[in-house]
Amino acid sequence: MAGIVKIECLVNHCNFLMEYEVMKRVSSKYLIERYEYLSCREAIRQIPDFRWCHNQNCGSGQEHLGKDISPIMICIACGQMNCFTHDAIWHDGRTCTEYEAEKNTIVGATRDTIERETKTCPGCGIRIYKYGE
Repeated sequence: MAGIVKIECLVNHCNFLMEYEVMKRVSSKYLIERYEYLSCREAIRQIPDFRWCHNQNCGSGQEHLGKDISPIMICIACGQMNCFTHDAIWHDGRTCTEYEAEKNTIVGATRDTIERETKTCPGCGIRIYKYGE
């Protein structure tokens, strides 16, 4: 697992990358366990066909070899149906194409509402809610 996550020295302007063995010598057991856990999750995340379960109480994930051809994924840990294509909870009653069209409609409506209900801050350029004209 060493080398998956790059951690720089915490001293200002020091770009030295800390090696795993050095970290083990200077860090607490808790921090090393947390580092190993996060490194493992990061390595798993790099697998193109891997998706995490979207059940907020699950925390499991799996590789899905069916990809977009067969997008329904059923979590082996909790049974939650997920969509491989959209990396979301399965969109019951809608195909991926219908879900995508609905999502685009919502995004367009949201964009229209933002344009109508907000204005650009003259100082920073961020859109803010407008109270008047």
